[in-house]
Amino acid sequence: MGLDEKTVQQTFAQEAILFPIRTLDVGSTWSSTARAPVEGLGDITTTTTYQYVGDETVDGITLSKFKITPAFQLNEASRALARQEGDSTLWFDRRRGLLVRGVSNQLFEIKKKEESRESVQKNTVKTTIEFSDAP
Repeated sequence: MGLDEKTVQQTFAQEAILFPIRTLDVGSTWSSTARAPVEGLGDITTTTTYQYVGDETVDGITLSKFKITPAFQLNEASRALARQEGDSTLWFDRRRGLLVRGVSNQLFEIKKKEESRESVQKNTVKTTIEFSDAP
């Protein structure tokens, strides 16, 4: 079973930083919204807010720093997002056009109702990504 073109496009759209077509000043923000199925949770709508924080110099290379804050909405009646916290920070090398580092801390609590039972699933996700060719 392969992936259809629409699923592949949705996956890349959610993983990519979608830069606006305008000059970004420190503090500039923009948002994007995507909807996709997630196994075990049903369809989820994600609205992601991006903020240009400024530039940082790492090992002599100027990197652009972005704060990313997602907001999730579960689109299935039997599940509800009881709590969500967290954000991500990404460092982007504009000269090379590459993402070089990402740090993310997320907390999710999902309430699930099945017949007469209710449960709460807590997920804490901490991720750091550093690319091997990064400064």
